[in-house]
Amino acid sequence: MPQSDAQPKKQRSVPTLGEKLDVLDLLKGGMSVASVARKYGRNKSSIRAIKIRETEIRQAVASTAKDRVTVLLCGNAAGHLIKLGLLYRSANPHALKGKNKNLLPVFWQSNKKAWVTAATFLDWFHKCFILEVKQYLEEKGLDFKVLLLVDNAPGHPDAL
Repeated sequence: MPQSDAQPKKQRSVPTLGEKLDVLDLLKGGMSVASVARKYGRNKSSIRAIKIRETEIRQAVASTAKDRVTVLLCGNAAGHLIKLGLLYRSANPHALKGKNKNLLPVFWQSNKKAWVTAATFLDWFHKCFILEVKQYLEEKGLDFKVLLLVDNAPGHPDAL
């Protein structure tokens, strides 16, 4: 078998959307194509290709930024806030992969649209609100007498 002197192909590196946005911002700021190419270690034709597709790239970034999160807040007149409730669309987002969500400073919940439903509200009420309020009242030496004011939003159950 003959040996070839050919070197392996260089692994192609595709810039991320964030890098493409940075390139576009530098070009918009007046930096030359050659300077941007040197800065990012790419050839000028790659930078020009990014510039040509500017509208498409900016639209892609705008459409990926439509993330949703809901935060549940609850406090008393004295200013004491209980643990925040955080409702996200993913139960295990990549940023928290392998992390124990019970150790977060929020009460973590998830559903497909990150909307408060009767089920998620009741889950927050029983697993977070009651426990936090009991602990607070015990620390203050007070009886467990609580008034929770809730509006008539669709996610709040009628019978609580």
